[in-house]
Amino acid sequence: SSLTSIEIPDSVTTIGNSAFQGASSLSAVSIPDSVTTIGEWAFSGTALASLLVPDSVTSIGNYAFREVNSLTSISLGSGITSVGYGAFQNICSNKLLSATLNLSVIPDELLEDCTQLNSLTLGETVTSIGREAFKNTALTSVVIPDSVTAIGNWAFNGASSLSAVTLGAGLLEIGSYAFRNTSLTSVTIPNSVTSIGGNAFEGATDLVSVTFGSGLVSISGGMFSNAS
Repeated sequence: SSLTSIEIPDSVTTIGNSAFQGASSLSAVSIPDSVTTIGEWAFSGTALASLLVPDSVTSIGNYAFREVNSLTSISLGSGITSVGYGAFQNICSNKLLSATLNLSVIPDELLEDCTQLNSLTLGETVTSIGREAFKNTALTSVVIPDSVTAIGNWAFNGASSLSAVTLGAGLLEIGSYAFRNTSLTSVTIPNSVTSIGGNAFEGATDLVSVTFGSGLVSISGGMFSNAS
């Protein structure tokens, strides 16, 4: 319980299940580019201040970083193809301020209720944003890269400070309630978008300008309910 830091050598390819689980004083770890797998509960309950998962990592096990609520920043590499259930459960606190995400699929509820998260960088490797992924965050602006094809239901719901969003040219679908109760002032829907889910911009009371692209086929009800 008194372990505060660890250096993992380049010879390591796997960090096993529960390897450092409950090391409650562990605040610093460097994961080398040789690591491809992080096991279940591997760092659960530690005191990591920052997390950098390199591009070499392809899978993160269930609850791997559960309750690491001391994090101030998180960076996930582009090689990740599998994220286990609850891998980042309960990591949000008043400390997590920034996130850089280069993985392909952003899991559902990844950073939900990270109420102080105000900086988000999405890499060109990201293809979809999961349900409620950034719900109730403190983001003020977001750039969705061209690689993203789908924004999930409730993805940015309740991000009440979100006043600017740039939607990429590859986007096909905007989910229901995706930008509900945000502070967006204007929205440009790219030509690539074919469907917008119900109540997508409900409660966005600061909206003054919306530009629709030419590709829209389906718009569900309540799109601008309670929005000005």
